[in-house]
Amino acid sequence: MNRFSHLLKELQELETRLKRAGNALWAINLKLKSGSKEGHKPGDFLPRRLANLKLETQNEINDLVGRLHTILVEHFGKKFVLFYSSDDVKNITRIRRTLRYLHNAFSSEFPVPETLIQLNALLPWSQKKAKSP
Repeated sequence: MNRFSHLLKELQELETRLKRAGNALWAINLKLKSGSKEGHKPGDFLPRRLANLKLETQNEINDLVGRLHTILVEHFGKKFVLFYSSDDVKNITRIRRTLRYLHNAFSSEFPVPETLIQLNALLPWSQKKAKSP
């Protein structure tokens, strides 16, 4: 196991948990809207319970994004990232792909974009080249 495989595994687990929480939040919002259309008042049991679940899910997402930020600062807060093997390069490429998804779906706050810039600079050969007009 190389030094980036643990990081990749942790980021992929975070991605899975964030997707699950995001989907749950989406479902809760749909249930709240449908309950409102069916005539439920905000003080009724179901809308209150859904509002509490929504708050808990939003807090979970915030905690997971906070964990993502902590991981990135711990592992990529350094000026240099050295590769020791071809497995390191493969894992960094996978990390960048995972991080790009997390950036687009959940967090565009520091340090996510800065880490993506750093990873893009490390792996310029693996990016798709834009077609010139």
